[in-house]
Amino acid sequence: MASFIATARSVAPTRELVGVLVVLLSPRTASDRRRYDALQQLRREHDSAYPRWLPHITLIPPFILSSHQPISTGDAFNDLVSSNAEKLDRIKQVAAEVCARCRAHALLLDQVATFPLRAYTNVHLRPTPTNFTDRSTPARSQASSAGEDTSSRRIVQLQTELKQALLPIVGGARSRRQVWKPHVSVGQASNRRETWQLCNAAENILSDDGEAGMTCEVHSVQLMLKPKRDPGPYHLRQSFPLARE
Repeated sequence: MASFIATARSVAPTRELVGVLVVLLSPRTASDRRRYDALQQLRREHDSAYPRWLPHITLIPPFILSSHQPISTGDAFNDLVSSNAEKLDRIKQVAAEVCARCRAHALLLDQVATFPLRAYTNVHLRPTPTNFTDRSTPARSQASSAGEDTSSRRIVQLQTELKQALLPIVGGARSRRQVWKPHVSVGQASNRRETWQLCNAAENILSDDGEAGMTCEVHSVQLMLKPKRDPGPYHLRQSFPLARE
């Protein structure tokens, strides 16, 4: 019995690293930068995730990497990264391969939308179209003054290819939601009045200067990491460039 207890105590507890793949927003013009800064001011007041994230679109939701190795350097984050190096290298290799065959593009965020959660309503920005199978979504393709397609179609394709390639590596249950909808969180509202006020504030940001929306450059995908249950910000581990025209 004593031998069993000693053995159990010698095994290091499982420590977990959280990973996620995102597109960090990169405003295209000076006007878009002003909208981005206004979005950050709004998030500072209404988004509980403001200290952890810059504005972003999540492509692959949080996944867990586990390690039984004890801390050796006193730096918990770097120890977790080192102990999960093999799987992280595989994730980086596959993500880089997918991104290398997907084109960089511009994305116009021109809609304010919500979805209800148990404790609050999430208010967010979206591009058009938000759902390719929803008949209520306007069947239009956004175009900039240069005639380029700034709709969500290419980022949806990017997310689809990343998900198909990475799901066997990172695991996790398949989402019940059949259609992925890219969005950028603005904040959380606890009642109808707060939801209306936050939506109105977000719409004012998008319509600033008489332009309908904020255009961002999608030129890379970011791998973000942090220790599980760490209240601090995510760490940018690697950026994967998309193919240029």
